[in-house]
Amino acid sequence: MGDRQRRREERVRETRAAYRAKGGHLSSTEAKEWLWIEANRERLQEQYAGRWIAVAGEQVVGAGINLATALRQAKKKGHSEPFITAFKRAEHRGSAEVAHWF
Repeated sequence: MGDRQRRREERVRETRAAYRAKGGHLSSTEAKEWLWIEANRERLQEQYAGRWIAVAGEQVVGAGINLATALRQAKKKGHSEPFITAFKRAEHRGSAEVAHWF
């Protein structure tokens, strides 16, 4: 396994640990943001394929090929705890999709 794959797996483990630490439940704000993402999935998936996005108040406040970039952009805009998810690249869309959040 290469360094890139190890780093990716570590990020996934950290994300899952953060979700479990929250008890596996979404707050009402997170649920609202998740519903907005679902309602706009096609457009977002096309625009942000292969990227992480940070969502706050029914808008994308950060995006990047890695989680840190999306979070940094969101924090610059004053959103310290945005809802985070990722979209697969177009060539991987047929496989199972996993959403990540904090």
